Amino acid sequence: MRTSAIGLTLATTVACVQAMFSQEARAGSWKIETVELMPGRSSMLPMLSLTLDGKGNPHIAYLRAGRFVHASKQTGSWTTEVVDSIAGSGATSTSTSGWTTSFQGAAIAIANDLVHVVYIGSPPILRHAVKVDGQWSGQAVDERTSSFLPPALGFDAGLNPHILYCGYPSPPDAHCSLKYAFRSSGVWHVALVDSTTTGSGRNAADNVAFAIQDRVPHVVFMKSRGFQYTLRYASKGSNWFIETITEDGGEDVSLALDSKGRPHVAWAANNVIRHAWRTDGAWRVEEFFEPAEPTWSMIAIGVDAQDNVHIAHCYEGGVRHFMRKESDDWDVETVEDKAFGVFPFNRLSMALDDRGQPHIAYIAIDEFFKENLFMRYAHLKLD
Repeated sequence: MRTSAIGLTLATTVACVQAMFSQEARAGSWKIETVELMPGRSSMLPMLSLTLDGKGNPHIAYLRAGRFVHASKQTGSWTTEVVDSIAGSGATSTSTSGWTTSFQGAAIAIANDLVHVVYIGSPPILRHAVKVDGQWSGQAVDERTSSFLPPALGFDAGLNPHILYCGYPSPPDAHCSLKYAFRSSGVWHVALVDSTTTGSGRNAADNVAFAIQDRVPHVVFMKSRGFQYTLRYASKGSNWFIETITEDGGEDVSLALDSKGRPHVAWAANNVIRHAWRTDGAWRVEEFFEPAEPTWSMIAIGVDAQDNVHIAHCYEGGVRHFMRKESDDWDVETVEDKAFGVFPFNRLSMALDDRGQPHIAYIAIDEFFKENLFMRYAHLKLD
């Protein structure tokens, strides 16, 4: 493990694919369940988002055949419902503990026992919906929106929703900029975070991470120019403060805040997992787990109430969970080790429960019938 001090920061995104066929399997102390079989495989795997409610029940948002679906397990079995028949291209997740994991098109979160989702509709309009007394009600937040970048969703101490997404400063503008919306006293307020772009017709960021501490939003976003990835950090006081963290970024990033409000970020690049955190006014970076695996591995990070850092890592060989107590080495657990050579750009999202136990949702590909997909859910079974 190598450690260094650099300027760095937060973010979010996760993804992963597996190959498995059994309805339910066990890998060590991990329990794996099939949420839903999704026959037929498109060229783009469904994006997904996982969060937990106050009782620890899992909720997953994802796209299926052009429909935005909410799946939950509250009475011992999984149920699914369609939130919108015309949704965007993916999903992102946020937990009320203040960390976000990822994907394009939509986000799900629980606040005050109510399920909230934000998503990009068709035509591209940012929408917010909440489920009250068994019914979904929604409203448009911003009509100048792009479906290219995943939105991220969080809540402040007053349970007001905050959204990070890609949009346009004005209707004729050809470039998509990083935008931020929040609701106060029933009114949505929209502002620009970063209006710089990465090239003609490109958005201001390829991946974003978002977390709220009290009423302060923290953002990390990865910008690309060709194969050069720049990781940037932004936070908001009276104005937005933005700085470049490193030019040595990667395709996928994830963000978490610990109990002291310190940001932690994880990303993978050049076959190395990197974890960075801010302490004593400086950013520290460590590198670990260097397999000869594809560079484009996917990551989710979370920090539990005891400030133990959790990282879910998905790559072509399978899914692993890493956990480290402060100043200790990383413990590694295999969630699933079968991938059957599938393409590593797959979907994964992680949430931590009140006991600090990880829960992971991901897409699995049928081992025998490659056109079938499974929505899977894994959680660490306590002895």
